[in-house]
Amino acid sequence: MMAKISFKYVTAEAAKGLIVNRVIINNMPEDMRMEETPKEEDYPVGDFPTRSVTIDKQLKSGEVYTFYMPANRRGKTTNTDPKLKNNDAPDKALYIQLFVTSRTNGSNFLYTIYLGENDYNDFNVRRNHNYNITLNIKSENRDDRVLAAPANCFVLNTSNEIMFDPYTRTETGGGWKYSDYVNKKDPAKKIDHVKILWQFVNVIGDNTKGDKVWLDSYDRIHVKAGSAVGNAVIAAYNSANNILWSWHIWVNNDSPANLDEAIPYNTFGWNESGIITTGNIRSVKGRSLMKCNLGAKSADPNAYGRLTYGCVYQWGRKDPFPIGDIDYHVDYYQYSRGNVGDLRDNENKAIAMNTTGAVHTTELFSTEAASASTGNIPYTIEHPTHFISPVKSGKESNTGNDADCVNNGDWYWEHNDSLWGGKPYATAKKYTVSEGCVLSDNGATEKSIFDPCPAGWMVPPGDMWLGFTIDGKNATGGKYGNINSVHTSDNASYRGFRMYVQEWKTGKWVYFPSQGLRTMGGRPWRNGMCGNYHTSSASEGGRVNIFHLHTPGEVDPFETSYGYSRRAVGGPVRCVRDVDD
Repeated sequence: MMAKISFKYVTAEAAKGLIVNRVIINNMPEDMRMEETPKEEDYPVGDFPTRSVTIDKQLKSGEVYTFYMPANRRGKTTNTDPKLKNNDAPDKALYIQLFVTSRTNGSNFLYTIYLGENDYNDFNVRRNHNYNITLNIKSENRDDRVLAAPANCFVLNTSNEIMFDPYTRTETGGGWKYSDYVNKKDPAKKIDHVKILWQFVNVIGDNTKGDKVWLDSYDRIHVKAGSAVGNAVIAAYNSANNILWSWHIWVNNDSPANLDEAIPYNTFGWNESGIITTGNIRSVKGRSLMKCNLGAKSADPNAYGRLTYGCVYQWGRKDPFPIGDIDYHVDYYQYSRGNVGDLRDNENKAIAMNTTGAVHTTELFSTEAASASTGNIPYTIEHPTHFISPVKSGKESNTGNDADCVNNGDWYWEHNDSLWGGKPYATAKKYTVSEGCVLSDNGATEKSIFDPCPAGWMVPPGDMWLGFTIDGKNATGGKYGNINSVHTSDNASYRGFRMYVQEWKTGKWVYFPSQGLRTMGGRPWRNGMCGNYHTSSASEGGRVNIFHLHTPGEVDPFETSYGYSRRAVGGPVRCVRDVDD
């Protein structure tokens, strides 16, 4: 009655730089019938329900995984080349994907195999049949069966290339559906063309000829990195030239998204009675950490300062904003070309940036007043470079007064606690540490389609960073003895903290830069002084549970100041693994 599938992969010596992190089985029918159907007919029929199964354990080369499933017969095509079998795959045909990290080029890929009676044109999985599938990975060379793992951010090193499917996403956190925004069955949501929206010089290069970023005849997007590390955003447009979606292209030669280089992290547990610090032992295994901030040019553990500063994000949004290319700056500064850097467009022409960054402009990087018409998902998807500000006209960019803002300091007009996959704050388990400092368990466990991290990574929950102080509470007043850091005295020259991540004052440390933020009003502030890190845990009203570093001498798992803790603030992100180790 069922089909038996036995699957394994075998990695050759020439492919030893590829690490298989998980196996995903897609389009398994949820229903079956007792009697057989005619052999020549497709089955199931219609828009039948399917499910995916993910195996997060690292299957070893040669290890066999066996599973059973109902029949899924999708027919045959006329193709004769195994390398092209995937291109004409019927809708809802069964396929297996290997989530693979490349140590060579820093990207994560999906190796996709469609099952059937042969490896070139049959897509029939029949009941009462055994299928023995072996994937031989002979080298790191890629063809049409190998796509970059889907996410809002793709990581690659200089002069490399990726190809990805812009129509397929599997994230479910927060209840959002990607097909509501990008869908080839809906002409208004079908991708017509793609181009570079912005880039730093030579991160991609001149795409006038459409030879560095393009959509191919099979509706896949290709991206070729240029010669420089840094960041870019590419956008997909419909036939009316409206942006449907956009993706962050992060070029970094230190392989920051490699899953096998995730850094284990231990923290304190907690419950509704308090933080559990018995014996000063961090007994809870947190999600493993990325080794640098999202969008940083360098992931060298010994680097610090400007090269380690990543992009900043308004809470719940998927698209990055460049932060000032400035190592240290105490006060506000203009969000201008001279401070942010030389940004270029699709044709490698300079993008105009002539304002403070805190006002409406016809330029690409405009700051728009938060309202019902701008503070919503459709507007921010179509305008990924527009910073949505709740600060009233004429008020201080980083005001600490709610009366100076609309919408409780949130860019999203109606408030939504689940944009990055978390649960509503009202339903969360809570513990009040002190006035304004509240632990809650509503951080994301499933990644959202708006999460800005690369595949395999996600925004951390708000209770992630308790292990960074002696008791899980804020460590203020320059008392380095209360901070779980390498530093024992003034660390201002480091522009951040080297934090111990597993034990108290010993063992592995990871650098967290105090890279600055983009204030609610749109103007950047405090490079080298403040690290105002977002989490996926929404707090009451327009707040978010912020992890804040103040260099020198202060580490706050709970940031309470109005101007730092509102959801419209543009803050950095330190991604963590999207599964428990």
